[in-house]
Amino acid sequence: MTKLTIHNTKIEEKVAQQFANALSKKTRISKLSLKSNRISDEGAKYLADVLQNNTTLQRLDLGENFIGPLGAEYLADALRENTNLMNVDLTGNGQGDWAVIGVAIEIRNNKNLTVINLRCSRLGDEGTEILCQALQMNCSIVTLDLRSNDISENGAKLLAKVLHGNRTLTTVLLGNNRIGDNGTKYLADALHNGTALIKLDLSSNVIGNEGMQMLANASKRTIRLQTLDLGINNIGDEGAKCLADILKNQMKLKVLDLRSNRITDRGAKFLAIALNQSETLRRISLWQNEITDNGAQLLMNELRRNHVWTLFSY
Repeated sequence: MTKLTIHNTKIEEKVAQQFANALSKKTRISKLSLKSNRISDEGAKYLADVLQNNTTLQRLDLGENFIGPLGAEYLADALRENTNLMNVDLTGNGQGDWAVIGVAIEIRNNKNLTVINLRCSRLGDEGTEILCQALQMNCSIVTLDLRSNDISENGAKLLAKVLHGNRTLTTVLLGNNRIGDNGTKYLADALHNGTALIKLDLSSNVIGNEGMQMLANASKRTIRLQTLDLGINNIGDEGAKCLADILKNQMKLKVLDLRSNRITDRGAKFLAIALNQSETLRRISLWQNEITDNGAQLLMNELRRNHVWTLFSY
């Protein structure tokens, strides 16, 4: 057995201790998922003791438990010794999450950790700052998931500094925060100056046409983005016009999500013209906008010229 999953079982501390004792023996388990088990700081301590000497575990999911700052300290101590873990998921543990990851990244010498998932962890800008300080010292992280963390333009500015010149981060998920146009400007500047990003999620971030203008300007420089999620914002027709410029200038974009952005037939016209010039786009999502049958027809006319493109507009 190489994978062990135990979810929603309300593991008590004594059970957690027994479970940890079992794992301390020789095992081939490489993936351990203990999501939603009400594991507290004490339970985290038992697991941390096991992790210090474990040489097989590569992926650990402790999401949606009750691990606080003390449990975070226990886990951080364990990660000092364990250099095999590559993927740590601590989604939904509250204020303890960023402490675990922030310390762990900073102290790991072998730089094997590649994925950080801190979705729904209430980081805010303060937690983001601590995380970014650690990230500046790490060159191995490939995926960073910070969705639903109440990050504002200030946090976006800090993240932009990390992205600037970073050659390993390829996926950054920032959906459902409050970055706004100003925060988008900082991220656009990072894109303009060169990053390794392939996928960027900025959905539900109160972004308007000003933010889109900044992204369009950044796209005039060659960037690697293949997937851009801007759904559930407020870009409107002017923002759609800016995005049309992105499609014309950004030759690698394959997936573009513009759902729920108050785009009308006027914006659809801008996008239709751009679709005719894009050679790489494979999927564009426009559902829950204000596009009528006339606007949809404009888009379909362009889609017929290249059947590879897929349009979701419902």
